[in-house]
Amino acid sequence: MDVLGDLVTMNDERQVRFVLNATSQPKQITWVGWEGVNEKMTEQHFNGIYKLDGDRLTIAYRQNGRGRRSSNRFPARTSRF
Repeated sequence: MDVLGDLVTMNDERQVRFVLNATSQPKQITWVGWEGVNEKMTEQHFNGIYKLDGDRLTIAYRQNGRGRRSSNRFPARTSRF
């Protein structure tokens, strides 16, 4: 995964843009990705919380209007990008 400003490029070349709110508790992240092919691309919105411990970033999120987590609890199940 590569990060340049607010643009993240995943290992499979997918890209997402994100906005952080580090002043909120818990800290918030919102990012927009795109799904589909060519002219049939649709925006996918993700609202989440994050924590940064050294060089380890943990994000818990919900997709497309399901709201944002309101607690600092992160689920045990994780995915790696």
